[in-house]
Amino acid sequence: MSERLPAHLDRPLQRRMLGYVAIIGVILIAFQIFRGDRPAPGPDRPNPDALDFSVAQDDAGPPLEPDEFRATEQPSAPLSSSEDSPADPQLDPALLERIRDNTLGIRHYEAEAFYAMLDHVRRIPPALVEQAALRDVLYVNLMTDPNKYRGKLVNVVGEMWRCYELPVGPNRYGFERLYEAWVFTGDSGTHPYRIVATQLGDGVRLGENQRTPVRLTGYFLKREGYETPGGLHVAPTILAKRITFHRLAQSAPPRDDLAPVMLGVVVAFGLILAVTLVAFAWSDRHAPPKRTLPPTLGPQVTASLEALEVRNVDQMLRELSERDRFGESPTPPLPQASSNGHRGRGEGGNLLDLPSQPRHEDG
Repeated sequence: MSERLPAHLDRPLQRRMLGYVAIIGVILIAFQIFRGDRPAPGPDRPNPDALDFSVAQDDAGPPLEPDEFRATEQPSAPLSSSEDSPADPQLDPALLERIRDNTLGIRHYEAEAFYAMLDHVRRIPPALVEQAALRDVLYVNLMTDPNKYRGKLVNVVGEMWRCYELPVGPNRYGFERLYEAWVFTGDSGTHPYRIVATQLGDGVRLGENQRTPVRLTGYFLKREGYETPGGLHVAPTILAKRITFHRLAQSAPPRDDLAPVMLGVVVAFGLILAVTLVAFAWSDRHAPPKRTLPPTLGPQVTASLEALEVRNVDQMLRELSERDRFGESPTPPLPQASSNGHRGRGEGGNLLDLPSQPRHEDG
């Protein structure tokens, strides 16, 4: 029984494996080229994972149910009459000095700034609010650099999942009703914004488990903590005048200039795969016979081979020459009979033609 060569010495198999590796390499390179890489964190885009978002809390409340969170009640302040409508959307920097990030809810020492900012934004003309709002401020910017954007007007466009009416105590700004909403945007992912507004626009309703598209513009207050069954989290808190219904624009169609490139890549992959499969099939069909190693002989076979008569080349050639000379039988013929009257082979007879009894001559 013959033994096959090891798999790693099989040349067709080596070529096939090399082809597979080449195809995988081309696919990985193309994936790296065409996939949408997220920009690396840099000076203008800090890394949120490098910051401390732990929430300071005074005491823990009762356990929360799944998919539930807790936000603290808003503080109250002494009653006061409303001032005239301001013309400047900029806030007094002294109003923001006592605001602290990563606290659970609004603390009592932050009450004045909380209500003052809500009162300020509701009395500014909407056109002026939109004009003064910062553009392209992302969730990550507010979470990683809150001091830079605190007290600034920002736009938020996304889906409102929950909306509640907040209990409001006596305050010097005359607020009787406030609304709290939790909004997810395209750049915030699974992390929400906490919105506190003085009004709800048409099409915006109270309730849970909704996906209402909304838009709002308000002041960024702080990075505020809230409680969930999974622990404490933080979210950017925005103070706005009104939450309005806003139908999200549909995604733009793919750019036409990329369509030929993508089609060419797909066709190239198909051709490479087809050529590789055809080459493998042709190689299997025209591959030479597998080389085999000689079998290993047992001791009994070796002993029997040693008992055989060994002939050298000269003896074999001499034997073949005699066969050609005398016919098929290697034994040479007998000599011819003498002249005593017996017939020999040369006279047309052979030994079998001799009589069985000798003939007697007459005297």
